[in-house]
Amino acid sequence: LSIGFYVNWDDNSYPALKRALPHLDWVIPSWISLEGANLELKAEVDDRVLKLIQETKPNVPILPMIQNAVEGKWDGAGLARLLANPEARTARIDDIVSFLQSNKFQGLTVDFEELPPGAQKDLRDFLSELSSALTSHGMAMVLAVPFDDDSWPYATYAQIADYMLLMGYDQHWDQSAPGSIAAQDWFETILDKRMQELDPDRTIAAIGGYGYDWIKGHQTQELTFEEAVLSANDSEAEIQFDPKTANPHFSFIEDDGNRHDVWFLDGVTAYNEIEAGDAYGVAGYALWRVGSEDPSVWSVLGQPYGAPP
Repeated sequence: LSIGFYVNWDDNSYPALKRALPHLDWVIPSWISLEGANLELKAEVDDRVLKLIQETKPNVPILPMIQNAVEGKWDGAGLARLLANPEARTARIDDIVSFLQSNKFQGLTVDFEELPPGAQKDLRDFLSELSSALTSHGMAMVLAVPFDDDSWPYATYAQIADYMLLMGYDQHWDQSAPGSIAAQDWFETILDKRMQELDPDRTIAAIGGYGYDWIKGHQTQELTFEEAVLSANDSEAEIQFDPKTANPHFSFIEDDGNRHDVWFLDGVTAYNEIEAGDAYGVAGYALWRVGSEDPSVWSVLGQPYGAPP
């Protein structure tokens, strides 16, 4: 499977989806969120995307993603309260199923993050109830899980979800020190650990197609591949392919004295990660995200197992 995440908030997303759609088997649009004091369901469907898929590739399944985030801020505590309330859980599941049915979507992708460890049992109950509701309507459930967090009971959730989606990126993230976003040895080691207990036929490896610019003394900026390359060009910095991590990076100091450390992912990192995943025969690969990627990634996504470079 070749899968692309889609977001409404980036103007690059739609034209990029038009280019990527011939290469995609599924689309996972970030269209649903749980917001407010009571974590009510809020949906923002991009009608252009529905029209595009209907007109050019109507058989592509759409599995919208639901998140406990508003404008990039995760509400783990609020989600924990919702999950602990059986009546609220049931109401929210009814809302979700109604939304999916009314739009004739093929399933749901669940991405809940920054959940307090003590809420895992309630999450398990919620996912079991949600899975039953979706199955009864012929819809699939994909569960996005952190790549490297042993507080998550991966094997337990694999028995509930139709597919486990491993988010194989953010080894270093916007709140950490600068570093590789998905070092090849890190990716291979953690993937091996996860695949000891997951069924490859129901496991999707999500790979990154973006970068971070760590600016000393300032907030870290997330970059698209294009922005990273333009930054290197404008600053006359030389992009290095780090031999230790097999991730590209560069650094430079601005005229105002601010130091920038940029790491990003590209078509080469995608190929290396896919080659590692192919050894397990995973069900497919999902790209985070359409609109931020190195265009050459489409020459390696959607190929048969073990395809040559």
